[in-house]
Amino acid sequence: MPENDERTSEEEERTPQTTPGGGAISVSGDVIASIAGLAAAEVEGITPPRGGQFRKGEAAKRNVETIIDGGEVRIFIKAALIYGYKVAQVAQELQERIKANVERMTGLNVNSVDVELVRVLFPEDGAQEEEA
Repeated sequence: MPENDERTSEEEERTPQTTPGGGAISVSGDVIASIAGLAAAEVEGITPPRGGQFRKGEAAKRNVETIIDGGEVRIFIKAALIYGYKVAQVAQELQERIKANVERMTGLNVNSVDVELVRVLFPEDGAQEEEA
């Protein structure tokens, strides 16, 4: 995840959109992180870094960071690769799934989805570890 990119205000974590009715819709970075986490749960061969499953709420957001800059979104996700799956294939599917779901559900443009695979999880490890 980016270490030099720090959000300086709540405004950077939300992106306002004007509606045809003259109102505004603002999408929080937490909403985007939740969508990304749920999209990750749909990708076979990926799990959260500590095992278990990507889930709704805090567990999904814990491994996802978003940077919103004027309707453009960058997403960073940490995950573990399940042993036996091809790194490039799984990471590409994860990127595509997150990008498609976030853009479809929010109407925002996703500039990039950066995937950091932080460990390889062996099948026998996954049964013992659970994401809290």
